Amino acid sequence: MPVRKLIAVSLLIVCQTLFYPVYAKVVHLKNGTALEGLQVEVDGDYLRLAVSGGSTRIPKTLLAEDSLREFFPDDPLLKPAPPKEPARGTWKNYRNVSPSATGTTAQSTPSPVPSVSASSQPVASPTVAVSPLEKALIRAGENRPELEQALAQSNTPEMKLLITSAPPYDLVNITAEHLLNTVNYYLKVKKETVWGNGKELDEKLWMEYVLPYRITDEDLDDWRKEFYETLAPLVANCTDTKEAALIAHKWLYKGNTGGTAFMKFTPGSGEYRDMAPRQLLKTKEGKCFEMNLLMIALLRSIGVPARFVVIPYWTGQTDLYHSWVEYWDSQNAKWGHLDAGANPDWLMANSQSYSVVYALPGFPTERDLHGRERWELMENITASYTKPALLKVTAAGSTVKPICYTVYTFNYGTWRTVAQQYSAQRSGEVVFELADNTKVYPYLVSAAVDGKLVWDTVKVIAGRETELYLHEQVAENIFQFPQKTK
Repeated sequence: MPVRKLIAVSLLIVCQTLFYPVYAKVVHLKNGTALEGLQVEVDGDYLRLAVSGGSTRIPKTLLAEDSLREFFPDDPLLKPAPPKEPARGTWKNYRNVSPSATGTTAQSTPSPVPSVSASSQPVASPTVAVSPLEKALIRAGENRPELEQALAQSNTPEMKLLITSAPPYDLVNITAEHLLNTVNYYLKVKKETVWGNGKELDEKLWMEYVLPYRITDEDLDDWRKEFYETLAPLVANCTDTKEAALIAHKWLYKGNTGGTAFMKFTPGSGEYRDMAPRQLLKTKEGKCFEMNLLMIALLRSIGVPARFVVIPYWTGQTDLYHSWVEYWDSQNAKWGHLDAGANPDWLMANSQSYSVVYALPGFPTERDLHGRERWELMENITASYTKPALLKVTAAGSTVKPICYTVYTFNYGTWRTVAQQYSAQRSGEVVFELADNTKVYPYLVSAAVDGKLVWDTVKVIAGRETELYLHEQVAENIFQFPQKTK
């Protein structure tokens, strides 16, 4: 056998055994790569392979996919890259997005191994717009037929909004019957009620605070049909939402028991995940969050817009937190409040222990199902319940903007987050709206600036603006038990 032919065959064997470990680097870097004694360099249309004692050249066409596939048939780098899943869009409040809004675009990625010849260069796939509805159907996986069945029977803006706003857990579990009951009875009560048929309520109030089937992190529960059939006869003659809300609240506690208390409020009871509305009716006992979750479901079933209101943590009156319900008062065009877990007078009497009061959006997100806070979506309504104080915060030595500032209150033996906000790009400062804490524990405010923790404690006074300049301090001091103001 001629010497040159022998060398060529030997090089093919080298490619299979020795060259492959550096093959990926060669095709990506197209530059010298040394590994285990082998030096590979690009030399025009050839690759120069050098080892101790000599070197040789091989045509670059050996790097073409067709040639390499012959020697490395199982190489994943040679297979076309799978198309990327469309980028997942973040949940947006219905007040800021319509159900028909288009989503982000997705573009397929070419194979990571480039071809040598111009004719075999990868061609970019055309940009394809994927609607939010199609994204939701894709994420539903094996449950997609249930969603498509619901759309086939009710291809309405309401159905599309329910599906596009659903957390991933719901997309893979909810049934067509559940979705259809939600939409059909939503449209039914909207037509039958005076405030719905008479167009007294803004359409956005209906879509965000009456339509959603999920309240927060409870198990999926198809409650709407049952609650409507129970309460609709009781509110049939109501002329405004406040009257209907009070009747529903009275029914919740008296029910069919002849006036005896129907539900029992047990502070702090329950499991980590809240009970579903109908489950709570069976147990007849729950914590404030669960009691008001049920109250919201009852109100929505009869067409009364309702939302959760929460104090993340008290500032000193007691441990834990509290929540209640706000309903839209159609007669006075404002939010009114009901508390299914406590006496409303008690709530207002303890305003000195408020930290921040938030209203939650109607559609919960995936983070709600995992118990994570979503500060950027919660509406600060502290001023609706007590005269707020303003706190302007600036951090020292900032070179990275924006800065994330966090406000804590002392609760359950440690500092608990009650507010979080990013600074503006230019100013580096934020303004928090908080409740007066002059008679309870101070607030702790912190930020991370250039890898350093800056923090300080502060008291704020209702009706005034307090300025706070954060600087680096001894970290251990942050865990010292705060002292109340006598």
